[in-house]
Amino acid sequence: MNNDREFQTAVLAALLHDIGKFAQRTGRHSGRSHPELSSWFVSENLGKEWADVVTGVGYHHLPAALSAQNQRLTLTLVLADWLSSGERRPLPEGETGGPADDALISIFSQLRDGSPATRYPLCALPEDGKLEPGSGIVSGRANYQSLWDSFTDECRAVRRDDFQALMDQLLALLEKYTVFVPSAAWKSETDISLYHHLKSTAAIASCLHLDGLDAADLNFLLNDFETSERTIAWLVGGDVSGIQGFIYNLTSKGALKALRGRSLYLQLLPEAIAGRILDEFGLTRANIVYCGGGHFYMLVPATPDAGAKLSAVAADVDEALLEVHRGRLSVALAMQELRTRDFLRVSFGSAWDTLHNRLGREKKRRFHGLFAAASVDRVLGPHGKGGEPSACTVCGEEAAERDTEDRCPMCASFADLSADLTRATVLIESRVDRATGEPRGWRDVITALGREYWFEPAAGHRGSVFALNTTDFVARGFDGFRFLAKHVPQVNGRTAELSDIAEQANGLKRWGVLRVDVDDLGETFKTGLGKDRSFSRLSMLSYLLSYFFSARIQAITQEDDYKDRIYLAYSGGDDLFAIGPWSALPDFARRIRDEFRSFTSDQLTLSAGIFVAPSEKFPVYEAADKAGKAEDAAKSRHAAKDRVSFLGSVVTWAELAEARKVRERLIGLIESGLPRSILGFLGSSLSQQQEARDGKIPMYPVWRLLYAFKRLKSRSRGEIAGGIEELEHQVVVGNGLHPQLDLIIRWAEFEITTNKESQ
Repeated sequence: MNNDREFQTAVLAALLHDIGKFAQRTGRHSGRSHPELSSWFVSENLGKEWADVVTGVGYHHLPAALSAQNQRLTLTLVLADWLSSGERRPLPEGETGGPADDALISIFSQLRDGSPATRYPLCALPEDGKLEPGSGIVSGRANYQSLWDSFTDECRAVRRDDFQALMDQLLALLEKYTVFVPSAAWKSETDISLYHHLKSTAAIASCLHLDGLDAADLNFLLNDFETSERTIAWLVGGDVSGIQGFIYNLTSKGALKALRGRSLYLQLLPEAIAGRILDEFGLTRANIVYCGGGHFYMLVPATPDAGAKLSAVAADVDEALLEVHRGRLSVALAMQELRTRDFLRVSFGSAWDTLHNRLGREKKRRFHGLFAAASVDRVLGPHGKGGEPSACTVCGEEAAERDTEDRCPMCASFADLSADLTRATVLIESRVDRATGEPRGWRDVITALGREYWFEPAAGHRGSVFALNTTDFVARGFDGFRFLAKHVPQVNGRTAELSDIAEQANGLKRWGVLRVDVDDLGETFKTGLGKDRSFSRLSMLSYLLSYFFSARIQAITQEDDYKDRIYLAYSGGDDLFAIGPWSALPDFARRIRDEFRSFTSDQLTLSAGIFVAPSEKFPVYEAADKAGKAEDAAKSRHAAKDRVSFLGSVVTWAELAEARKVRERLIGLIESGLPRSILGFLGSSLSQQQEARDGKIPMYPVWRLLYAFKRLKSRSRGEIAGGIEELEHQVVVGNGLHPQLDLIIRWAEFEITTNKESQ
């Protein structure tokens, strides 16, 4: 933790400099400026301990900043505010906004030119991730008053005597209460929340202060910020490589116990690395722009030793991962310089793209820092103990040391992590001395980076405590909250196994794998926001996507239809991997897709792949690979993507819904007495249609199918005859067959087939 009081003052003042806008929109403080109200808020809630913060936020605008006693502080705030506000777009000439009424614009609705703007209701952050942006939404002073009262009530309980705890709690409270409060409204329209503006201002102010800029330097940059060549910060990116192979390299035995632990470990690893970088520079969590999905981005100051510090962290990460994962898992780190002009909305996107290009190059140079003469053998092998030791029953790796279940120490630790997560209500993070020695479990890798994490039913270990999947934390004495999609089905108090999941399937007792991914997300970050790819805007977009795949997915899987059936192996960033009864996965996938479309104002789409395991003991890694290939097929069959691959067919989501309706009617008729041979007859008719298309027969004899339906109707009475009539109209389309008939037939066959029949 950075104990420099001037640094702490600058960061707190930057974080709270515009909080007066929140108070101003309640309508209770007529005639008072937002800097004045910001000072009043700090005085009321942080007290005498932070008197310099009170002064700083009151002078964070020019020319007042030039008359303040501590001009270094006030000019730091002015410049950080300007750079953070690079995203603001002016309203048309002659127009002014209504600060109390204008609701936050959904950033997703801005991704396509000409799309109507939708807005978010003014509210605290929903714990279930449910957002319904729409048109015609206004905020209103009454809503601001209610939200402000709740915010200030909780602020009275923050820790004032511990800077780290105070920053964590304030960041969490601002996220909870201001993530749907517009950062500006009077002279600009905004899709940036007050939370993201305040957080990014604090991050930039941290860098400006640690750069050692004095009042004269800051004043010069304020007058020359659009052309200055001076580097004021570095944008740092981290990217974990080898995720797919690492998560899915599992046999069927004990797979689910280890799978969740492995994916969670891959969420903790980038957090630990980002935390280590924060420690190296003495920064707060405000400087983490985004962390999720195996990636992280952060701002660090442009100090002379910045490059050396990043290189040292990279070397420690390489050492730790090579020791335990033998090159299967690695992390690329890269950095991009930022000048003041790079924070403008027309410039930041270029810096972001350059960083991504550098990360791509670094991923191809894995462990290059360890290729000293003495380290080549360690990188290239051979690895292991030699001889013929038994393999781990979970990952299949050589395991000279195993537990009573024949698991290697690492897989046993992942199973323990999964069990801890199941019953956890809090995450505890501690800074520890970097561990040395041969790592045995996942925790040893994390402690080698100077961090320690505990998932517990209640606060027990010392450290920063974060409530899981609830924003109720201050009253409990916690430091913040985290959303984590962690649901796993339980059977008699234990984590369900693949056999338990398969048993819940309709018809054929099989488990399946679902993989879901956002379509064209990389292109969205490059071009979707046009020229408005500012620091805060990219941060906001990343945040909301992560929020959906954590909070919303977690809430959906806890609903009655899914809570005992769907195993969330991973959900975060922009994708999802789940295991469930094969028959439940199409509806689950469709539910996620529909929710995501609403969440993103119908601007982003999802593609999915579903694979049905051919047997209960089919290897998880192979099922995951095949589901991934199915997902790739869904993305590659059409330029628009937005499709799902299921039982060998790639269809749109609307076509999946239509196929489901026909399948339901078909199964209902079979259960009511229609001969199952109808499936074979439909399949034969489909084959004849394909032969006609291939030129193998002159024409498709559709009359044969129509005659078969006629005979079935003549032998039936009442509702069954009427149902057959409706099925005929659904199956026979013009002179051909329903375009998804192949999927309908296979789907129905799986639904009415028992395991015994399939053997």
